[in-house]
Amino acid sequence: MNTFSMRTLARLLMGGLCVSAASADNGSTGTATPAAASDHEANAAYFTGNRPPLVPSKYLRLPTGAVRPQGWLRRQLRIQADGLTSWTWSAFESGSHDANPPYHQEGVVALALVLRDERLLKLARGYVDRRLTGPSSEVVDFPSASIMRFMMEYQEATRDARIIPWMCEWYRNADWLKGRDGWQGQGREEHLGPLLWLYNRTGDAKWLELVKTHFAGPPNYQPVWVNPAAIAEAWLQFPDHRLSNHGVVLTWRTKYPGLLYQFDPKEDYRRSVFEGLRRLDQYYGQIGGRYAAHETLPPDINTGRDPRHGSELCQTVECGYNMGRLFEWFGETSCIDRLESQAYNTWPGEMTPDMWTHQYDTQANQAVVSVANRGWDNTAWANLYGLIPHWPCCLANMHQAWPRFVSSMWMATPDRGLAATAYGPCEVIAQVGDHKQAVTIVEETDYPFDGAIGLTIRTAEPAAFPLQLRVPGWAKNAVACVGNETFTAAPGSMLSIVRTWRQGDKVDFRFPMEIRVEERFKRALAVMRGPLYFSLRIGQDYREAQSCWTGQPGLAAKPIREKSGFPLFDWEIFPTTPWNYGLVVDARQPGGSVKVLRHSIGEFPFAQKGEPVIRRVAENPQAAPFKAEVSQVAPHPAESDLSCAKQAWSLSGNEDQQWVGFERTTSQADEPVILRVKARLIPQWTMTMGLNPASNTQVPAMAGPTPESPVTVAGPEVDVELVPYGCTRLRMSEFPVITP
Repeated sequence: MNTFSMRTLARLLMGGLCVSAASADNGSTGTATPAAASDHEANAAYFTGNRPPLVPSKYLRLPTGAVRPQGWLRRQLRIQADGLTSWTWSAFESGSHDANPPYHQEGVVALALVLRDERLLKLARGYVDRRLTGPSSEVVDFPSASIMRFMMEYQEATRDARIIPWMCEWYRNADWLKGRDGWQGQGREEHLGPLLWLYNRTGDAKWLELVKTHFAGPPNYQPVWVNPAAIAEAWLQFPDHRLSNHGVVLTWRTKYPGLLYQFDPKEDYRRSVFEGLRRLDQYYGQIGGRYAAHETLPPDINTGRDPRHGSELCQTVECGYNMGRLFEWFGETSCIDRLESQAYNTWPGEMTPDMWTHQYDTQANQAVVSVANRGWDNTAWANLYGLIPHWPCCLANMHQAWPRFVSSMWMATPDRGLAATAYGPCEVIAQVGDHKQAVTIVEETDYPFDGAIGLTIRTAEPAAFPLQLRVPGWAKNAVACVGNETFTAAPGSMLSIVRTWRQGDKVDFRFPMEIRVEERFKRALAVMRGPLYFSLRIGQDYREAQSCWTGQPGLAAKPIREKSGFPLFDWEIFPTTPWNYGLVVDARQPGGSVKVLRHSIGEFPFAQKGEPVIRRVAENPQAAPFKAEVSQVAPHPAESDLSCAKQAWSLSGNEDQQWVGFERTTSQADEPVILRVKARLIPQWTMTMGLNPASNTQVPAMAGPTPESPVTVAGPEVDVELVPYGCTRLRMSEFPVITP
């Protein structure tokens, strides 16, 4: 197999990223200015943005791999690379044929390019090569759009000359772009992005004609959510069908008006994006930037914000992808606020800290994880942490979240500078300014656990370019310092510092991490610090589930583990400490009621202390408790249409690396941030029971309905600990307020 080295990848990234600047400050004095408007004409010579007549984007995405994680964030992605992401289909070949290879391949390609991991790069190149040898056109459905998404990312990062002609051939026969019924037609509009991408790279107007013919709304197009009564049915009026209330489809379609806006800049399109998101929050909003949809939206609009409702993992990771794109197109900082909220709360909360298991549906108030009917529109297994706790789509889709988040952390500005968008330890490598000077910006921070961010400029020659910094919507009194200069900016804005930057210049950017509270369902409170939500620490008793969903026979983790050797489990988790507390807190000045404890970030950044975790064994893997043979990548049965699909292929030339080993251990590190607060037990708040269909018995299913605040109870005040939402598998995150 042909492979490319990390040095080659770095060279391609640098060569592919050409951002220049229209004007710059020639002196060393910094100035703070509003973020610049789009300027496609000045930028077009160096970077592939929107060609006329498309509307220029506010920001420009960098090729995947231009942003590289560092510090704790790199450890998080390394956990992913050493774990299930690398071995999904190797393990699955021992189990089931029912899966979604394109979803998984999206995550592998993005993670390989971001981490520059040699094994994953070979795996990604293999997936791309296999697709390029397959049919040049397929029936439209959401997996085919997923293929296009990772093909675009791969082409931007590597400049693979085969991909654009192959995509053009794929779309040559456009008949299948016409409206379709059923599930195959649900993701039809996902092809809007690839078609606009092809136009921007080829200049061929036929791709715009396809958009105009098959996707543009009629003259009487109504923006989404104009009629509040339509929320419960979640309709989005495109010319040939209305939007279903399926959570993932709804998530896909919140970005389609943004795509259409580039083609036809009607204010209705823009309004439908942000009014739609606002009303989703209003009626179905959950903490962590998500909304309730176990499979579909809850039928009762009045209880859609109940924290016992679940959200599907596929929905949350697709929403994260959308938020990065919507910020690129519109420059609305609220999109990145939501992206960070999902990345630093929801995603780690719906996976175990080793990323070997995930939930199909996750809850904000999750007092127990069990096989039980909860009145949701999916199975009793959907709440487990496991290999396939419901449909296998989430097993395939979970891998794209973190690497695509990293890719959204920095973007290019139309005035040929760089913008820090989402925060975390990383470095970005780019070319900026009128002379396309190469710069590296190193970002050192413990964010989101701390509000101090340090940027260091590395450049061989002085470089004049604007540097933009996003100020989160929650961040009051944010301050940036460059040398002796100080800059301030309002929450929810982009601070632009224009100057000539020199080797070693530093920017110190600080967000005060004040304790905040947010009123939620039934006047309960959620506690926040920075972008993090905090949940009650609950003792966790992990028990391996003894059954799997009978609708997907053979997908239980245990038989696949015994056959494959991979450490695969399906977990029920039961509480060992009380969960039914109300908070004694002054909502007007919550900081005075809370004590903040900081600790270093551990090996598993989102592990709760004492939680079991899977760790890869680097030395002598054959002696490990779990070991699997991984000398070759067997093709997934769902790829049988590819011409080379029957050929297994090796990822290593080293015959000593034919086995991989793992051990199960316990996380010993304290959580990075702990909040201590006063609380009282609410005895009348008890667990709701549900039927376990495997045993035909009633078992604990979830916390009972949240009591309306304020609550009067007579018990003593006690100290409880709140830890970051992402560090919990059992959690209570929306707390009743105790009467003073």
